[in-house]
Amino acid sequence: MKCSTSRYHEHDDSRPQLPAVITAIDITMRTPPLGTGGPGRSRYKPATPRPPQPPTRRQRVTALMTTEPHRGWSGRELAERLQITPRNLHTQLGEWARLGFITRTGFAIYALNTPAASTSSTTAPDP
Repeated sequence: MKCSTSRYHEHDDSRPQLPAVITAIDITMRTPPLGTGGPGRSRYKPATPRPPQPPTRRQRVTALMTTEPHRGWSGRELAERLQITPRNLHTQLGEWARLGFITRTGFAIYALNTPAASTSSTTAPDP
């Protein structure tokens, strides 16, 4: 914002000398009628299905790791198979491991999270 002296260097009478006093504020709110479709309306018609989205990188990595679920995968091998830049994939693999989507089993080695084995008890529970 410019300084008032540089902005209004000509002191003409159109500029008020003192600030105006605000005595009241009126606010009118109108809601649109129901069913007219407003800001939240989808741009697709209900009869038109959305086009299928390509799988995300994490979905592609998970699908590849699912082919051999008990194996540890190196980041470089995953990158080569999916034709992804290894540096970018290593960054994402580390983030996914921190978020719990996959498990880091060694230096740059990742595996799918396997559910914890449920322990079954052969004894009946206490009544």
